[in-house]
Amino acid sequence: MRVSELSTQPITVSSAEPVGKAIGLLERSKAYEVIAVENNEVKGLVTIRDILRARSITSMKISSLATHVPQVTRNDSVSHAARIMTDHRVRTVPIVEKGKLVAQLTASSICRRISQERRLHVNATEIMTANPTFLREDDSVAKARTVMIERNIDYLPVLRQREILGMITSDLIVFRLTPPERIAPGSNVSEEQRRLDLRVSGLMADDPVVSAPDTDVGQVIETMSRRGTTYSLVALWGELQGIITYRDCVKLLTEPTKEPLPISIVGLPDDPFEAGAAKAKFETVVKRLTRSIPDLLEARSVVKTSEEAGHRRRYEVEVELVTPRKRTSFSASGWSLPEIFDELSDKMKRVTTKKREDRRRRPSEL
Repeated sequence: MRVSELSTQPITVSSAEPVGKAIGLLERSKAYEVIAVENNEVKGLVTIRDILRARSITSMKISSLATHVPQVTRNDSVSHAARIMTDHRVRTVPIVEKGKLVAQLTASSICRRISQERRLHVNATEIMTANPTFLREDDSVAKARTVMIERNIDYLPVLRQREILGMITSDLIVFRLTPPERIAPGSNVSEEQRRLDLRVSGLMADDPVVSAPDTDVGQVIETMSRRGTTYSLVALWGELQGIITYRDCVKLLTEPTKEPLPISIVGLPDDPFEAGAAKAKFETVVKRLTRSIPDLLEARSVVKTSEEAGHRRRYEVEVELVTPRKRTSFSASGWSLPEIFDELSDKMKRVTTKKREDRRRRPSEL
């Protein structure tokens, strides 16, 4: 299927406009993203999560929040666009022709088409995120915002013991706690903070969408669309098992990655044993890391060599892991290059293991 078959009218805003303008557009359109433009040229994408992260939006311009997202043409495949959405964690992709914005492709359009296929023979448990992070009813909205920012998520179920009470989402926080009319120079920041002190039980949607584990994904999407949500909780006998979002559904259509993850090492020594062993260790650990960092875009390493007495070589190695929103660096030094890469591998594993453990921890434990 071509992108043109599912394209819709783009939601745009000038990159020079204040952030409050984007909030108003998003709320009226019931959208998650708005495309920042200048002279009908795409300058970036602003999401609800971007606005949620902003420290102060009273005087910020759209341009300060817009992030780059690859563009597609009308003739590109939907599976290619789905890959972009998945890798960049977005729900909208701009469609351009001759450098100008002409339309957009959204996750909701893709999901509606998926649901039309009736039974997909894929059930909820196969695509859900198991054991999602959750909140308690007496947690504050400020805490919900912090957890969403730290874990790069938009949905937090609210539980009492093991019972599902409701759902708090990033758009609820942005729309209801920072209404557009308040986002103007001179607005009362302390008033906004007071609103964040509200309990999540006072803001959450108290009738969340819930599906059984064996529900076909096509039916899950149909229910989400009918209820006007972009998520469905998965529960068994009333207990939370997982969560499905539009992003999980779009993944079903992603094209296979055509090229391997770029892994580069600069400055390897001439010694074939040391160079080969170091390269193999680096490539192995990076491939393993992709399981815990699925949006990893590139892994780079730079080796610096210095001569010491007795012709011994001392190495200084730096590694950089690149994701769409973050660059993480590691460094180590020593006399044996393979041993240095073993040390770096341990460091990288510890960081990613900690992230997985943090995602599993309950907010009340933070």
